[in-house]
Amino acid sequence: MVQHKSCYYDWSDAGKTNENGETSQELLPGEYRFKMEYGNGRQIIKQNISDNDEVVFSTMDTVIRLEDSKGNGLEDAEVGYIYYEYEKLGNTDESGQLHVELLQMNISLE
Repeated sequence: MVQHKSCYYDWSDAGKTNENGETSQELLPGEYRFKMEYGNGRQIIKQNISDNDEVVFSTMDTVIRLEDSKGNGLEDAEVGYIYYEYEKLGNTDESGQLHVELLQMNISLE
């Protein structure tokens, strides 16, 4: 879900992204804060749309690896994180790794 706000109002919905990851809305020129929520996390971008009318949020390919005391990957371990609440990401593969796309933010792995 993408939302926006000017400095004087609460968050307003800009809609859910389509299959191409895009949403659009007519706004008056000026500075806004845009908020993207994805995977129980969120990212906020402050931007003047008079200068640039395209706001881009991006995820990062995050690799989480679980190893035993000898450095061997551990398979089938549940991985999750807490941002607002616990979010299960998945389980590690046979090499002890889990690849997941996350918004760029600070999280605590549990």
